[in-house]
Amino acid sequence: MTPLKRLAIPAMVVIASGCGESLGPTDYVGSYMLRTVNAASLPSTVAAQPAGCTWEFAHGSLILGDGAFTLFLHGTTGCPGQTYMSGVPGMMGGGLSTSGEAIELIAVDPTSPSAVTMRMTAHLDGFHVRVRFPAGAMHLGESAEMVFGPRQTTP
Repeated sequence: MTPLKRLAIPAMVVIASGCGESLGPTDYVGSYMLRTVNAASLPSTVAAQPAGCTWEFAHGSLILGDGAFTLFLHGTTGCPGQTYMSGVPGMMGGGLSTSGEAIELIAVDPTSPSAVTMRMTAHLDGFHVRVRFPAGAMHLGESAEMVFGPRQTTP
């Protein structure tokens, strides 16, 4: 049994521009905070692999810049009869292409010991960025949509 650990997944992904009328950096540059996971407020629990396990996401951030973005997710995972544990924190590396308002991220899954590539789709929705993680990515038991909203600033 593994003692309680926390999930901390930082990610750096290089952005490559697409062709045509794709989004440009000025369309998405900014700092965003994780607001919901599958339309549920935080902390939010989703199914994980193996079956019966769960991820609980507590908070996260997404920083989109000109040419790169950083993703940080924080939470815990656990399985019935076991002590809560986490995936292995790591760096994602990959690329991004845009088409209209759609964004496709291709990155190495930081929880994969064999460096499996995962594809995520993202869309701008007003001031929010919706990122869909496929089932299996980061040991998710089902696909999950994470919505990131503008970071709140204090005067």
